[in-house]
Amino acid sequence: MAARRCFLADVVRQLDTDALVVFLQRQHSLGDVRLVSKELRDALDASVTSVRLTIEAEHLVQWEAGQLPTLERWPRLSRVDTYLCHFKEHQFCDMLTLPFLRLSPDARQRVTRLKVHCIPLSEGIFEAAMPHLALLLPNLEELDLSGVCLDLSTAEAARRRLFDSVKALSQLRALKLPNCNDLLLIEELAGGSIRHLAVSLNEGKAWLLPQQLLQLTQLQSLSISFSSALYGDDEHVDEDEDEHEDWTSACSWAVDPAAPLVPVLQ
Repeated sequence: MAARRCFLADVVRQLDTDALVVFLQRQHSLGDVRLVSKELRDALDASVTSVRLTIEAEHLVQWEAGQLPTLERWPRLSRVDTYLCHFKEHQFCDMLTLPFLRLSPDARQRVTRLKVHCIPLSEGIFEAAMPHLALLLPNLEELDLSGVCLDLSTAEAARRRLFDSVKALSQLRALKLPNCNDLLLIEELAGGSIRHLAVSLNEGKAWLLPQQLLQLTQLQSLSISFSSALYGDDEHVDEDEDEHEDWTSACSWAVDPAAPLVPVLQ
């Protein structure tokens, strides 16, 4: 009896590509394995649900020339983590929205989770870009901005742009904000569709009092971190730790309108 020939395409069809993608992403080798064959690449791409993108200013030029791949290659993609670096502030809005430009409405609507990491920005730069992001990703359910290095502006126009952008995301349930000392903004955000809110307060400028917490009745959880600026000196820093570590302490409240709010230290 002649031996049955086995082709790579036959092997690929037997793979649990969902599990394989998770494994390869953890090993940081998905990109290399995709190069083995077209059949394997197509199978893996069909199972990718999350990607991490590093975006630099040079990518703007490549995008304009049509030289960058599109997120359309991953038909199940729902989570995107972006790392924005090496750019000038006037380029920030283009950098933030670049991965989602030229995508079909279906592809943009599939993205439900977004995390943004960014170098320090001047006041108001981030808020000015938020309306564009909200327009491109209308189905966001989780938005993590805690990796953006800035203090949110307290100027009324900037605050309104941020609030209106978040309000336009009708599916948004979880929001993490960078440094924010605007209690009014926190209260307004907590009054929308958001159920899980995380904020950072710095320099001792703002505090949520128990009376204010009781007004956040729509939240299921609230996480507040306090920056090291509250201490006013360096004596609390462990010298054995990395000097670039972000020194914070955090406390969270499980918000239940029918029960008293009890802080839980983390």
